[in-house]
Amino acid sequence: MIVALNEEQMGSLQGSGSQCGKMVRVHYGGKSVDVKVVDTCPSEYCDKGALDLSQAAFKELAGGLSKGVLSLDWEFI
Repeated sequence: MIVALNEEQMGSLQGSGSQCGKMVRVHYGGKSVDVKVVDTCPSEYCDKGALDLSQAAFKELAGGLSKGVLSLDWEFI
């Protein structure tokens, strides 16, 4: 399962400041999933702190795709 991290927290996709390849644990509704950061979510779609989860990760947390947007807690692991 994968995730795009918001632009502000992502850093450059290249170089030592990048978060690309790091793992994130995402929590919602008593469930959690571990996802790998593979891309940047542009600032026009994702504010600081926001994630753009893959469909598989979203389904695992929300039980489907109908909710659209979730209030998540997450941390790097």
